[in-house]
Amino acid sequence: MEKIYLFLVIVFFNFSICFSATRTSTQSGSWSSSSTWVGGVVPTSSDNVIIAAGHNVTLSANTSIVNLTIQTGGVFDDNNKTMTVTGNFVIDGVYKGQKDLTLTGSGTTIDGYGEVKNTGKWILSGNKTINSTAFINKTGSPLQVNASTTI
Repeated sequence: MEKIYLFLVIVFFNFSICFSATRTSTQSGSWSSSSTWVGGVVPTSSDNVIIAAGHNVTLSANTSIVNLTIQTGGVFDDNNKTMTVTGNFVIDGVYKGQKDLTLTGSGTTIDGYGEVKNTGKWILSGNKTINSTAFINKTGSPLQVNASTTI
């Protein structure tokens, strides 16, 4: 019986980490508040996140996610916390803050027609494609491209 239970736990664990969910804001608010997100589920490091148009979402702790999309009219405020995006970064709204924005992962894209207003660094690592449709206005601090990064 213990072997069956252990097997089921392992299968469930592997299944849950293989699939990321997409979490979309339902209103403005704190990142860590369930009322900010559709379905009441706060994003985890294995999730894709969409900041919907008209919403202002404020980070409440250092956070890592897979993909981040900020729709036109949406605002993401890092609230002096660090954000790491391990997948695609699409910004049609505004990313603002004081801490570093780290974009990791290989085979990922940067796209959008928005603004990055932060005083922290924008750190790129891994192989990135900046789509030809991208027009991102970056103000504030330097762009840091790490060794072994291909753009």
